[in-house]
Amino acid sequence: MLGDALVVPVAGDGWKRRLVAGSILLFILQREAIAVSRFVSGEFTIGFNRATYLLAFGGLLALLGAIVIAGYHVRVLEHAVAASGTLPAIRPVRPLFRVGVVCLGYVLGATIVTLGANLLVLVWLTGASLGLAVLSQATSIPSSPSLIGLLGLFTSTLASGLVWYLLTVMLTRYAATGTLKLSLSPQPVVRVGIHSGFFVGYVLAVSVLATIGSIGALLSLAVVGLPVLWYGMMAGLYAVGRGYRQAIAPETAPFENR
Repeated sequence: MLGDALVVPVAGDGWKRRLVAGSILLFILQREAIAVSRFVSGEFTIGFNRATYLLAFGGLLALLGAIVIAGYHVRVLEHAVAASGTLPAIRPVRPLFRVGVVCLGYVLGATIVTLGANLLVLVWLTGASLGLAVLSQATSIPSSPSLIGLLGLFTSTLASGLVWYLLTVMLTRYAATGTLKLSLSPQPVVRVGIHSGFFVGYVLAVSVLATIGSIGALLSLAVVGLPVLWYGMMAGLYAVGRGYRQAIAPETAPFENR
């Protein structure tokens, strides 16, 4: 599984074009992120000036680029589930928009759920700390706020990790089936999530992103790291798709032109 994930992104005749196109899309997002950070730091302000126009135009390009990237990610998962030996072409771009919007919707939903889970952990942590303090005053038993803090951090990390793990399962099911309804069915999602094949594919994807992806991210300011980052993303996605294939057979034919 890992060997295929590392080879497939550079397999086929058009892998260089895909790598360049993906790097360009990442470059657009990178430039807009830098512009937003400069605005937040107060380097320039909103008004009728060149910087504002560039920020707005860059934001529109970044949004379109993010949708295309998200849609292509779904396509890569789809091809990985089908055990394709090469990655799909980025062109035509138009079919990527619909699945890209759905993918970003999944991510937004997972982000909201993660924030909600962390908020619940924070409320519980605050209540536990106050209760421990009151108990300590009443019984003269020393309290241990650091232990409560570590427990809260562990619970928050575990909850966030579970949310994003299930998101990956649902997103891969969407890539395999092409329908939102099937991707959100609780029983198949749980069945895939607890399967060792999918778990191994997910761990491999995280490992690839933590190594190759992080190297690319560090070098991305010099632009040369963007192809490395894109390669790491594709390898990780392919590992997830192959893990899904081991967990459950594809339910429908690929939907490349949808």
